[in-house]
Amino acid sequence: MITIPKKKLQLMLKNKFLIYLILLFFTSEYISAKNILLIKADSLFKENDLKNSKVLYDSLFYNYELYNNNLLIKLAFLEEELGNYEKTIFYLKFLKKNEDNKIIDNKLNKIIAENRLESYQNSDYDIFQIFLSKYKFNFIYLLFIIIILVFSINGFLYIKKKRFILTKTFLITNIVLLLTLNIKDRKEGIIQYDNVFIMHDPSSGSNIYSTINRGEKVRIKNEKEIWYEIEINDERKFVRKKNILILN
Repeated sequence: MITIPKKKLQLMLKNKFLIYLILLFFTSEYISAKNILLIKADSLFKENDLKNSKVLYDSLFYNYELYNNNLLIKLAFLEEELGNYEKTIFYLKFLKKNEDNKIIDNKLNKIIAENRLESYQNSDYDIFQIFLSKYKFNFIYLLFIIIILVFSINGFLYIKKKRFILTKTFLITNIVLLLTLNIKDRKEGIIQYDNVFIMHDPSSGSNIYSTINRGEKVRIKNEKEIWYEIEINDERKFVRKKNILILN
């Protein structure tokens, strides 16, 4: 058995205590700065100072990663008031992850219709993928429960030296579980400027495939340095990263 000298042990404990104190200090400072910024932003918002309150709310969202519903609603409202409907969609989509309800859907549909955005019509496969991504973890838990239940029953039957049951169910459930775990979540983004070039290849010297306007949704398949590889009209094309707001 290894023994640590008492003085060395005390020194180690002292150093750990100092580290915890330093971490506590910086964490407290971080939380304090965030709260001060939020109070200031809320004050400007109440005074109807839209532009300055938006700057502070943006900082809370992007720098402090504050994603609560209250902040997202205010950001969506501010962007709509400033005429930035593409960012309104972005924040409402983000809000929809936290709280899926008809009010958000109706607002999104209204903005999409008013701005004649064509990329939000989902195929049957898109609807299936949206459904799967929404309930993926619930489905995985259900499959795990079925597997454990069947395994437990057959374990009991094995002890009793009886014939196994539900072997096909066990096999199929495991296959479905593996397939579900390997399904990647849809990665989507919103174009944030008008007349954005879609390129054939990830290069500024590549031929232009077409242009796309702000607010339109694109499905992202991959990324290469400063480019996102997107799927459009069943083809793989490229858009600069700076032109897309990532939803996932």
